[in-house]
Amino acid sequence: MMLRNAWPLMALLLLMHLCSCAALLGIDPIVTEDLVPPTVDEDPALPSVTIEVAGRTRAVHYFAEGPAAAPVVLILHGSLSDSRSMLAFRALADTRRVVFWDQRGNGLSERITAEEFTLASIVEEITAVKALVSPDAPVTLIGHSFGAMFASCYLSQRPDDVERAVLIEPAGLNGSIMAATMDEMFHLDLLDTGLNELLWSSETITASSHATMDYKALQLLANGRLLRYHCDPDHPTPWPVWRPGAQVEVWRPRLLTDQDGRFDYDFAAGLAECRTPVLLVGTDCSALGAKFQEDHHLALFGSVELKEIQGAGHRVTVEKPDELLIIVRRFLDSPSPR
Repeated sequence: MMLRNAWPLMALLLLMHLCSCAALLGIDPIVTEDLVPPTVDEDPALPSVTIEVAGRTRAVHYFAEGPAAAPVVLILHGSLSDSRSMLAFRALADTRRVVFWDQRGNGLSERITAEEFTLASIVEEITAVKALVSPDAPVTLIGHSFGAMFASCYLSQRPDDVERAVLIEPAGLNGSIMAATMDEMFHLDLLDTGLNELLWSSETITASSHATMDYKALQLLANGRLLRYHCDPDHPTPWPVWRPGAQVEVWRPRLLTDQDGRFDYDFAAGLAECRTPVLLVGTDCSALGAKFQEDHHLALFGSVELKEIQGAGHRVTVEKPDELLIIVRRFLDSPSPR
């Protein structure tokens, strides 16, 4: 059973999973502790910095590797993820300063309020991190999935602050593309056994705190059939995450839609005239793979190349990290047309 207009339905699915019917029915749930690691505001021993975004000062899980004076690379993880999924890019630290952080409300970073999660705050957050490590020089952005979408958005708004951008399987970079391709990504089968087991697990662990919400969001990553991302959806590659930001995922769709629920955004505005080099990376198994990038995104950029990695899906950063690194290194080391 396939359902169209799946984005709102996926948000509803996540909300159903996070908000247990057991709590609504007055059934006592199983309460567990230490389901996920603590965030930086809960454990001061974790590496962190504070940034001011959307009028609030928040602590984010942050670490950097490589020579302090080297060109800076900022790493942007995707949704239901944190910087742990991007650790393959540590290998670039031999010649570059590679900066990892869990975006506000995600991973081991401090949780935020709904008012702090806007498109303007996303751009402000990247600007704040850049100010810590490269205030006067442009940086390279490497983003995966939603992180690639945010990287494109930042490039669109602040092109002078970006030296190069690597975009690994972004979804639709504007509302028209997203509306036309949404059903290509999602496979919402309400009769799927794994999905029903996932929903029934909500009867024993309720989302009474960020920790339990994040733990339950982790379970979504084990289901390979919700999204057409995998070479083998019955055995998806495990995705390394310290802890997702479940509450942020519930809010995420509103970043892309107007008050009537229509997609209304453009993360590539003006980039056809931009000379900043962009590398698009796609795979052969993912619905957001090389074919998707060629059909929908290649024409949006003024200076772009597309590379395909075969035998991998959307989790390419852990499925084919060596091949990915070869492609990225060649791009970063190539002469800039600017």
